[in-house]
Amino acid sequence: MLENGATTLWEHWEGSDNTFSHNHPMFGSVSQWLYQWLGGIQPDADAVGFDRIVIRPQVVGDVTWVKCGYDSAHGRIVSDWKRQGDTLTMEVTIPANVSALVYLPTAHRDTATETGGPIAKARGVAFVRAEANAAVYRVGGGRYVFTCALK
Repeated sequence: MLENGATTLWEHWEGSDNTFSHNHPMFGSVSQWLYQWLGGIQPDADAVGFDRIVIRPQVVGDVTWVKCGYDSAHGRIVSDWKRQGDTLTMEVTIPANVSALVYLPTAHRDTATETGGPIAKARGVAFVRAEANAAVYRVGGGRYVFTCALK
């Protein structure tokens, strides 16, 4: 795109005669993708102003860490994660009076921990369900440090 004189993200990767716009947010917002998918910070489908949150980071490719925060109307939401080998550590902060579903990308929920202790005994953390390669927990407002095996 730079070779074709682009100074913005064009509507399509390939410059052509039938490209409709040369100053158009291609496929939406790049920063939104970073927050919603790499960081995993999303409003619940029925949320109003992030009063219910989904934290579902995508641990992909060669990306080994993400630091992601969003200032919602209810307060700061944080989803930081770091991959070391086959272990993932997620630091999650949820504002007061807000609930969140946190998806840990693991098929081994029995070995997951929160702040170094068994996740089953963690205060304010409730197991919701197991999905293909994810364990889903409901948490309230607070700061949590989850660790889980990726494989």
